[in-house]
Amino acid sequence: MQGMTTYLTPPQLAKLWKCKPDKIVCLIKRGELEGFDISHNPGIGRPRYRISWEAIKAFEQRRSGAAPAKSLRKRKAAMPKDFVRYFS
Repeated sequence: MQGMTTYLTPPQLAKLWKCKPDKIVCLIKRGELEGFDISHNPGIGRPRYRISWEAIKAFEQRRSGAAPAKSLRKRKAAMPKDFVRYFS
């Protein structure tokens, strides 16, 4: 079976990624995950998506980028010890 590509269904991939199949279908519809419809009338009725391992690897590589940058928000300055608060 060398050179043969196997395909996963959204429920199979959802089980692998520990999420709901609806999330996988949503990623396909948004174009973030490459999948194709094997139903008899694509675009009409219920789709039957299949996802290749190459598409899964490409998606995971795009999502596994560097960690998000730390926030550049500044902390509030500490109040001086002799500060008197008149209004609360």
